[in-house]
Amino acid sequence: KKMKRNSSSSAASADDAAVAAAIALTKQEQSSSSSSPSSHGVVVHNDSLDLDEAFRGYSGPVLVSKLLFVARRCPERSLAAFRAALRHIRSGVNVDQYMSVAEEARAAHAETAGPQEFDTDQDWVRAANSLFNHKAAELEDKLNRFKRDPVRAKIRQGYLELGDCLLARGEFTQALNQYLESKEYSSNKAETVESCLRIVRTSVYMGNLGHVKTQVERATMLGADLLADNPTMTAQLHAALGLYWLRRSDLAQAASSFLKVTKSLEPPSSNKDSSRGTDGDEKSSSSSGLSEREKNGDDSHTRVMPSPDWRVHAERFNDVVALRDVALYAVVCVLTEFSRAQLKSKVFDNDDFRDVLEHNDSAQRLLKSFNECRYGDCLDVLASIEKDMMLDAFIGEAVRHLVRRIRNRTVSEYFSTFVSVRIESMAEAFHMQPEQLQSLLVTLIGENKIQGRIDAAHGIVHSKSSDERVSTYDDALKAGRSWVANTKSTLLRINLIKQGFVVDTQDDVLNVNGTVPSSGRKSGSKNNNSDAALASASDADDSAAAAAAATAAAQRAAFLDQERELARQFNF
Repeated sequence: KKMKRNSSSSAASADDAAVAAAIALTKQEQSSSSSSPSSHGVVVHNDSLDLDEAFRGYSGPVLVSKLLFVARRCPERSLAAFRAALRHIRSGVNVDQYMSVAEEARAAHAETAGPQEFDTDQDWVRAANSLFNHKAAELEDKLNRFKRDPVRAKIRQGYLELGDCLLARGEFTQALNQYLESKEYSSNKAETVESCLRIVRTSVYMGNLGHVKTQVERATMLGADLLADNPTMTAQLHAALGLYWLRRSDLAQAASSFLKVTKSLEPPSSNKDSSRGTDGDEKSSSSSGLSEREKNGDDSHTRVMPSPDWRVHAERFNDVVALRDVALYAVVCVLTEFSRAQLKSKVFDNDDFRDVLEHNDSAQRLLKSFNECRYGDCLDVLASIEKDMMLDAFIGEAVRHLVRRIRNRTVSEYFSTFVSVRIESMAEAFHMQPEQLQSLLVTLIGENKIQGRIDAAHGIVHSKSSDERVSTYDDALKAGRSWVANTKSTLLRINLIKQGFVVDTQDDVLNVNGTVPSSGRKSGSKNNNSDAALASASDADDSAAAAAAATAAAQRAAFLDQERELARQFNF
C-alpha cells in the first residue's frame, strides 16, 4: 500500500508541475496585456451590445472573464463592462482579481468614470480576506480531523470542500492540487468522474484548456457505464471538450463534440436557481447581475459585501458555458467543415441537437437559410451576429476566419450550379453590391476556390469547367487508339513466331521505323550472335575466325531484312 501511495503521489506531482506551468503561462499572458481596449490588437465598435442578454445565465469566474473581454475590446461598452465585472468580483472573495481589474479600469477610464469610482474599497478587501481566512482555516482543520479517520469518503470530501474554497478565492493551482488529491481517495467511478469534472471546470476558469482533453478522456474511459445513465454529466464533458477543440482551431472536432451535447446540460432546476442569489433570495438585478444604472452607464459604485458560494454546483454548468452558446458554436463550426451529406446525417437527423438548437434563434436561422440555399439571408444573419461573436471570449479570436470561410463556401456553392451568370444577378442573390461581389470573386478565383473567369466588359462570370460530353468522346477515342496499337503488336508477335523467331518478353517489339531495338533483337535457333562469334574467333585460327565472322554477318543481315519486310507489311 505504501508503494502504491508513493507511485500515486509521484503521478500527482507530475500533474501539479504541469498545472503550475500552465498557470504561470496564463498569468504571464495576462500581465503582458495593457488596460486600454486598443492595446489588445482588436477593437470592435458595437454600441448596441446588450450585456444583460449576451451573458444571460452565466455566473462565476467565466462571467467575469467574458465581461473583461468586452471591456478590453469594445470602447462603447467598456465602462459598463468594467462596472459589471467589479460588481461580480466584489460578491466573492477574489481580492487579487479585484485589485488588478480596478487598476485596469482606472487606467482605461480615468476621464470618463465617476470620481473615485474605481478606487480600492479597503473595507471590502479586509472583509473578503477575513472571510476567506476563517473559512479556509475551518476547512483545513476539518480535513485534518478526517485524515485521522480511516473513512476514505470523508477525506475525499474534505479535499473537495477545501478545493472549492480555494477556487472561490481564485487560487487555481492550490484548488487543482486538492482535486488531484481527492482522486486518490475515490472509492468508485462516479467519484473519480466528479473530480475530473472539477479539474475541467478549473481549467476553463483559468483560461487555459490544456488539461481539459486529458481529464475528459480519463472520465470517459473510467465511467463509460456511469455516463450512459447520466446525461447531464455526459453533456458537460462533451461541451468542455468542444471548447478545447475550438481553442485549438480544430473546427471539425469542435463541431463533433458540440453536436453530442444535449439539453441536459441545463437541467430545469438550474434555470430556476439562476434567478436566485447564493442564499436563495430573489435577485433585484437582472439574470447577469447588471443593475439598471450599470446598463444605462451610470455610476454603479455601490457598497457590495462579499457573499461567496463556497460550493461548486456539479449539476449546473452555466458557470462554464451556456446551452445557447453551444448551439451557436456548433452551427458556425458545422458550416465551415461539414459537407451537405454530413449536415443531414449529423445535424438535421440529430434529435438531441435539434432540442439544443431551440435555445438560439440566430443559430436556427443561420442553419436553416444555408440548408435552403438562401445564401443572402444566411450572410445577413451572419453579419448581424458577427460583432457579438467577436466579443465572445471563447470564439472571438476565430470569428473573422469563420465568417470568411462561410462566405466563401456560400459563393462557391452558388456558382457551381451555373455555366455562366451575371454578376448583378449574383450580387442581388447575396444582398451585396456588384463591385463588392466582383472583388470577392477575383479573390476566390485567385485562390483556386472557384474555377471560372470574369468577363468584366459584360459583367459575366463564366465557368471554366470542361464539357462532359466532349471529355467522354476524347476518352473513347483514346481507348480505341490504344486497342488498335495493342492489336497490331499482338499480330506482329504472332507472325514473328511463325517465321521461326523466338520472342522472350513482351518488350521485344519492333520500332515504328521498322528497326529492331538493340535490347530487343533476338536470334532464333538458326541464328548466332555476331558479337559472340567475333569474340570466339579471336581465340581460333585466323582462317576459321574469318569464316565464322563472315557467316555470322551474313546471317545477321538476312535476319534484319526479314524484320524490315514484316514491319513494312504491318505498317510498323
